Amino acid sequence: MNAFSITAKGKETFSKILLFSLVAIGGCLLARGIVFSDEKILAIFAFTAIAIVVWQSTVNGIYLLLLFLFLINYLVTSLAIFPYETIWLQDVIILLLFMKGIGYAIKEKRLKGTPIDIVLVLLVITYIFSAFGNNSSIIGLTVAIRRPLKYILLFYALIYLDLNEVNFKKIFRILIVIAFLQIPIVLFQHYIYDTNIGYYLARFGGAWGKVDFCTGSVGRGGTSTLAFLLISFFLIFLGSRVLENRSKEFPLLPAFLLLIPLPFALSIGANYLFPLAGAFVLFFYRFPKKIIIKGVLLVMLAAIFLLIIKTSIRTDIMTDIRGRIVGEQTYALTGGRQTGRLGSLRATYQAINEDPFSFLLGKGPGRLTVSHFVEHKGALFNPRFPFISHLQVTNIAGEVGVLGLAFFYIMIFRIFLFANNALKEFEDPYWRTISYGLMGIIVLFTLGSVYISPWFIDHLSFLFWFLLSGIFLEWRRVRAMRDNR
Repeated sequence: MNAFSITAKGKETFSKILLFSLVAIGGCLLARGIVFSDEKILAIFAFTAIAIVVWQSTVNGIYLLLLFLFLINYLVTSLAIFPYETIWLQDVIILLLFMKGIGYAIKEKRLKGTPIDIVLVLLVITYIFSAFGNNSSIIGLTVAIRRPLKYILLFYALIYLDLNEVNFKKIFRILIVIAFLQIPIVLFQHYIYDTNIGYYLARFGGAWGKVDFCTGSVGRGGTSTLAFLLISFFLIFLGSRVLENRSKEFPLLPAFLLLIPLPFALSIGANYLFPLAGAFVLFFYRFPKKIIIKGVLLVMLAAIFLLIIKTSIRTDIMTDIRGRIVGEQTYALTGGRQTGRLGSLRATYQAINEDPFSFLLGKGPGRLTVSHFVEHKGALFNPRFPFISHLQVTNIAGEVGVLGLAFFYIMIFRIFLFANNALKEFEDPYWRTISYGLMGIIVLFTLGSVYISPWFIDHLSFLFWFLLSGIFLEWRRVRAMRDNR
């Protein structure tokens, strides 16, 4: 035996020594940071601690990410207990998981393709071409491309690390528990923000502050985020019933409790889109399998959606809803400086329609993206159109044009087709439910792209790409078992 060879026991001993050393160093850094109030040292400690957790266990890394999404985010944005930069540690967790996944896939020779690879590459190339064509800064490109790519990297990390079915179900159960916990949290927030204490905490006045802070644990200003999140879980439970899945994993009756926070959060757009996405889940699977009928159903849903918007604009009875959509309310509150979402859609179209290059590739990555870098502010921000950066459609189209917008939604459509194919191939009721639920979520998010940015919001994007990773891994396992027969 070679004297320099390393046995399995030796590797384990080395790992323990390295882990102990990292913990010791991290402890010293934490102590020094606390004693001397050194933020840089504290940041190094946080990075070291996260690296240890992710290196030791992929599942614990996911749990840590959930902790940031549903607790730290709230403590930072609503209560300001931690500095805002703390949120960036979410990106660190995802990046470390991705690097770990890539390393493992290369070592085990598991770099296999997914349904989104080609379109994703085209989307990234579009961002790069747009950046060069518009002389965008590297910071602008990085800030902008980070939004669509962040949780896609998590998707690749989980499939490369081959997250097993047991761990997926454990994590998803925790997500369900978190969803149901939003109910008492929102009710408590509704009570507390209607008091003098609530007024002080919210620093807003009257009912506006009250509803805008009934966000559960997703953080300040996340009323729409919370509503879309809870509706997404409800669609999964509803899909289980439509598929006649009698599993105890997805009982429909308790799922109706998830709708309790919606009136308190008062996300008007979510209340519009919920019945449309629900109608899709109820009817898409039960309709005849002919694609023409399914296409007609989708067109009808789109027509109803547009009709509702048109009606709300012209009907005086719906002044509050109309104000939320076209901006009358914000116009009155801010002395005529702002218009709403539809105005932002028109403003974005006018901006990119100035010349052919802008129409195809937009005004450049980062021009509409909120940034905390001092040297990059986002040059297209206009106080009259505050929603430009908040809507999925306007953000992508404004920055990378119609071409980038097309590639993004082609990628989403390919995911929809993949989930539909997986639904047909799966025999396990659990995975059929997850696949069908994801299809409903895609409809919800797509319609919601003119209201918020579902695929750019951390909580919603995590749920979407996490579900897709589980479906893809299960589909790959089913295919492997079929090929080995």
